[in-house]
Amino acid sequence: MDNGKQYDQHKVEQGITAALEAFKLLGLTPLEIFQAARSISLGVAAKAKVESGRREL
Repeated sequence: MDNGKQYDQHKVEQGITAALEAFKLLGLTPLEIFQAARSISLGVAAKAKVESGRREL
């Protein structure tokens, strides 16, 4: 893996860690954290699908 990919992976891991800490500070349970993450993932996937459709037009 080159340095750029390692750096990107490190930044992603830092972001995930920060988000998990924020959820804990808000007092969310592990299940609530999972549900929030799933909701965010589904939202991002839906937005990507819409953007993909726009490019095809």
